Amino acid sequence: MTTQARTTVHDNQGSSGEHAPRFPYRGLPGRFSVLFALLVAYLLCYPFVLDGNYWNVMGVLAGLAVVAAMYALSDHRKWWLSGMVLAAPALVHHLSVKPELTSGFDVFGLVCSVLFDGFMTVFILYVIFGHQTVRRETIFGALSAYLAIGFAFANIYRLLVRYLPASIYLDPIVNAHKIAQRADLIYYSFASLTCMGASGVMPANSYARALTSFESVIGVMYLAVLVARLIGLHTSQQHA
Repeated sequence: MTTQARTTVHDNQGSSGEHAPRFPYRGLPGRFSVLFALLVAYLLCYPFVLDGNYWNVMGVLAGLAVVAAMYALSDHRKWWLSGMVLAAPALVHHLSVKPELTSGFDVFGLVCSVLFDGFMTVFILYVIFGHQTVRRETIFGALSAYLAIGFAFANIYRLLVRYLPASIYLDPIVNAHKIAQRADLIYYSFASLTCMGASGVMPANSYARALTSFESVIGVMYLAVLVARLIGLHTSQQHA
């Protein structure tokens, strides 16, 4: 009787949707809120820091974001081990890289950073789409993934400009330099992701146009799917 009662209680908890996620989830406190805060801080600070001589500040912020991302992975052993392969070189890259990609090591670190951003985006979506209720970390996770996409594409544009400097055209009326710099590419990436349009910055060859179109489509699809998912979860909570 005792075993049967325990089984009944466990089934009732699982049927409520509150305690039955699709995968082991221990609910790490602040797993995505800390990551979101660091990404927002990076986004807000870069116009003031990247134009000066304070690259180390941005490197520290980016490095802390990598550490926060690994913390979010820490209760999923396989994901954590896979992420560490990319996180280690990405962390070294953020803490040691200079404004220009002057060596193959810098390029390798930037590639690892792009791959790590993509890896974390997939992981975050895996977690939040496994939630059965809308909670605070669901919202912060969704926002973190959105920002990670923007930073990943900014780094992809950096790689493109590294090998094809004329890929991104800067209007001389609003830009004092001819080659797109890191701050320009972050601005351009988020303007493309949100379909806002970047005044004074535009793609100048087929590679840049393809990447820009792809990023814009991802931005629109992400918001559409995410809003549909959150509304579905909220509706199920209201009728639970």
